[in-house]
Amino acid sequence: MVENNDQFREINKKAYSQRQLKNMWDALKKEWKAWKKLKGEDTGLGWNPIKRTIDVSND
Repeated sequence: MVENNDQFREINKKAYSQRQLKNMWDALKKEWKAWKKLKGEDTGLGWNPIKRTIDVSND
């Protein structure tokens, strides 16, 4: 795990401000919640972990 900002910069070869990282985190979190909702029971879709695809009934 990355211990500090210097290690993060070294690993990624880029320097990001804390604000940039927070914005990216918020955007990814929003997308993750939408993904979870899509593959959940709300839409009737499922997930096939073997094929790594979305499963849909023929109905």
